[in-house]
Amino acid sequence: MFVRSELKSQAKAIIKDKYFTMVLVGLVALFLTSSLLGVSYDVENEIAMVTVFQAYSFYVNYDRAIMMAVPVVLIGLLWMFFVTLPASVGITCFFQRASFNEQKFSDVWSGFTINYAHKIKTRALVWFRVFLWSMLLVVPGIMKALSYAFVPYLLNDYPEKSPKEILDMSEKMAKGMRWQMVVLWLSFFLWGLGAGFVDVFIPGFGTLLLLPYIYQTEAQLYHWAKTNRLNTNEESEILIDDESNTI
Repeated sequence: MFVRSELKSQAKAIIKDKYFTMVLVGLVALFLTSSLLGVSYDVENEIAMVTVFQAYSFYVNYDRAIMMAVPVVLIGLLWMFFVTLPASVGITCFFQRASFNEQKFSDVWSGFTINYAHKIKTRALVWFRVFLWSMLLVVPGIMKALSYAFVPYLLNDYPEKSPKEILDMSEKMAKGMRWQMVVLWLSFFLWGLGAGFVDVFIPGFGTLLLLPYIYQTEAQLYHWAKTNRLNTNEESEILIDDESNTI
């Protein structure tokens, strides 16, 4: 099993000389992967708040908001499927290649310029499956989402594979270590608190500064899983001393 401290140390070493560029990539990621539109209703006061990119909000008349509901949902879904999902593949491509010092800023747009339809189809299949599992209970949906965590990376490395093959490969890589993956992400909790504190004074700035560290750690996890779970027949669990899994 992977060691959290090793993955995070690798990520820190990689982002050290590329941090400014990675922050710019993170800015693009925040824009492309945010929800385009959202509406929250205040029934008692008969008003509604429309939010754009989870950052800019304005109030509208309640009746007008009701009429906007269907178009807002439709536009939001179109943005998610045709922008957010393929964009996430391009973002991961940049950090994936940064592990080998082969990154180019243009990698960020590869989700739109290379196998665009295939990436939408595969990512949409992931979304649909996670949605169905989430309809049963929240936990099964989370577990299924973890199983497909490596799909964006696999789409970059194996463009010739079918959507089903990509999903099966991701499940094989995540099998037996989904809990450890959760713990890895939870290990950023204190960093997240610090970022949140900065966001209070400069909205979004703290999150933006933290994103390169998180993205690169996830990329290192993918490379570990590809080497040790996908390219081998390893299926057994290896217990790791807790002292090696420090924040």
